[in-house]
This record gives sequence, structure tokens and C-alpha cells, in this order.
Amino acid sequence: AEHADGPVDDTLLDALFPVVDSSEAQRQAVRLAATRRLTVITGGPGTGKTYTVARALALLAAQGLDPARIK
Repeated sequence: AEHADGPVDDTLLDALFPVVDSSEAQRQAVRLAATRRLTVITGGPGTGKTYTVARALALLAAQGLDPARIK
């Protein structure tokens, strides 16, 4: 998958979402967040929204996205 600045690095996704404690839905949400201009992450209490958003921001930062573009 690609975002505005290039492809999503699966190695980074693997590092951010170790198999032991990751949800495939969360991993997919991060991939989508990196490839879309706008992504809305929803879910009930305790479903990992904050964890997922933090990982999405980490992925974008690790891939060199200008932090000013994150709003």
C-alpha cells in the first residue's frame, strides 16, 4: 500500500504490531491511515483506539511524513 509519500513499509508495521499483542484489525487500520487522506478509527471502550492511533502516528513519523501534515 502507498501513502502520499510512498509505500507503507511492512517491516515497520511488523515492528509496531508484534504478533503476540496485535490485532489484525488494528494493523489494517494503521495501513489505511497511512494510505488515506482521512481515516476515522472508531470502537467501544477498551478496543484499542488510542493504541492504534499511536501506532499510526509512529508509522507515519518513521516513514518521514512531515508532522505538520498530521492534524
